[in-house]
Amino acid sequence: VSALQASQTSPRLHMLFDDGWQFLRGDAADAWKPDFDDSDWQKVDLPHDWAIEDLPPLAEETTPALSVADGIWRFCPGDDPTWSDPAFDDTAWQEVRLPATWEAHSNYTADNVYGWYRRRIEIPAEMKSRDIMLLVGKIDDVDETFVNGVKVGGLGQFPPDYQTAWDQPRRYLVPARLLRGDGTDVVAVRVFDGSGAGGLYAAIPPHERCGPFDSEAEGGGAVGFTVGGVGWYRKVFSLPEELRGRRILLTFDGVYMNCEIWLNGHRIGEHPYGYTTFFFDITDQVAFGDRRNVLAVRVDASGKTSRWYPGAGIYRHVWLTATDPVHIAPWGVYLTTPEVVAEQALVQVRTTLRNETPGAKQVVLTSRLLDTDGKEVAATATPLDLAARQGQELVQELVIPRPRLWSPEDPALYRLVSRVSVGGKAVDELETPFGIRTISFDATHGFRLNGKPLKLRGGCVHHDNGCLGACAFDRAEERRVELLKAAGFNAIRTAHNPPSPAFLDACDRLGMLVIDEAFDCWQRGKNPHDYGRFFDKWWRQDIEAMVLRDRNHPCVILWSIGNEVVEQGTPEGVEIAAMLAGYVRQLDPTRPVIQAAHPGTNPWENMD
Repeated sequence: VSALQASQTSPRLHMLFDDGWQFLRGDAADAWKPDFDDSDWQKVDLPHDWAIEDLPPLAEETTPALSVADGIWRFCPGDDPTWSDPAFDDTAWQEVRLPATWEAHSNYTADNVYGWYRRRIEIPAEMKSRDIMLLVGKIDDVDETFVNGVKVGGLGQFPPDYQTAWDQPRRYLVPARLLRGDGTDVVAVRVFDGSGAGGLYAAIPPHERCGPFDSEAEGGGAVGFTVGGVGWYRKVFSLPEELRGRRILLTFDGVYMNCEIWLNGHRIGEHPYGYTTFFFDITDQVAFGDRRNVLAVRVDASGKTSRWYPGAGIYRHVWLTATDPVHIAPWGVYLTTPEVVAEQALVQVRTTLRNETPGAKQVVLTSRLLDTDGKEVAATATPLDLAARQGQELVQELVIPRPRLWSPEDPALYRLVSRVSVGGKAVDELETPFGIRTISFDATHGFRLNGKPLKLRGGCVHHDNGCLGACAFDRAEERRVELLKAAGFNAIRTAHNPPSPAFLDACDRLGMLVIDEAFDCWQRGKNPHDYGRFFDKWWRQDIEAMVLRDRNHPCVILWSIGNEVVEQGTPEGVEIAAMLAGYVRQLDPTRPVIQAAHPGTNPWENMD
């Protein structure tokens, strides 16, 4: 940090914080503590996606597996805890061949009922006196499995807190001490069926892993048979004494998902959504000079979180920013071009300034517009009295003569240089790229860019980078856009979440139109562990993160508030859509708001 600060010409220090991290795949109870020993953790640089790394070995790789689903069992409807006893006499029970649903083998068609299976098993000679992995099979919906009267496993939840596990394979480790190995070992399985089919309906093959792939990954083929889970990151760093008195900001471009952050043992916050940028002011927790700082991040990508490959970990950049107490607020610059004609363009600049000092400050905001060659084409300076501990928005207007318009064929980018001065001294400076263009949509002309009709030849593009996983390397993000443009695309819908900043930067530079999408679900999730768990509490913050971060990108022409949401076409769905769309328009009234609807339900009315 010291070396980078010395090389800074701007009063604002903004640096990548990607290198020198320690990583653990798995959970660690005290990893947030500064004195935790992470010396044996993996060394990583960011962006990092642990879901593309080799999985740890399975217990089955060293433990022999015994499949018991296929064969003759005894079955009895009902429920009695004594039926797990190996000495219980089950000769009066029905003899059935499994795997099969109990509707098929016994015409047991009731719902919300229990049933039991029992059988004796032979332990092969090579498995005797060893722990074994018992492959019971798939059970609809909930089970408890016993070996010689001792429970060895169970999935799902019995009533009253019923939860199905109908599609999960039952693999249970049986210690050697529980097994007799003389042909009298008894397996007993208690089953509850909520609705539909019930019973032990499928055998399962041995569990297989190869590299990052797991044949029984909870997300299945939708996530490429990769595994999430929990992971920890830690970084030790120091800040030079010269930075004392500045405001220190820590920004994460994206962490998948449900992360918690600690600095020097203090929990500074959390962020559930895996696709939006977030930041923390760490000024009051950070140490300067010779004292070290310890940053710890816990990431929980456990369960079935997605319908596509999401990755896992800190898969986008992390940044450290140091500013004067009087500075431009994060995402505090907003550019629009309300009037654009051939002779000139009116550029409106809204800048939010903050004064974090205990006294009022007289500041001057200077805004300079530079063309594609770096030549100044317009400038203005505005004085402002900024109250103590307050923020204030300042509106300025500048005129650019004979503007060069941004388009896919000519993606011309201007730059706004914002400088904040106090007492004649520059205390903050920020550059913001932008483009000058007009957009409109109507039933007669369709979409028009700069007044000319343009057909969108687009695709729905997910955020991953193939064999790189979710890692948002700048060059990889740019290369995706290059390949799509070379193939004839001129538009991208970010399916189904906000993309990385680097991706939108590439779309600006290369001339690719973008539909920036917020969510794949709202209140009603599509998977048990997806964003639906967090929507009510976090939607407003995540909408802000998308719109405030991305609204200066000329490539973005539409905001999408959701994709094929479960609430589509319902009264509550209409209410949520209006709520989301209304808030997006408060933050940026210059672009239309859409929602991606799937066929098969009532059509949606145009929200605009």
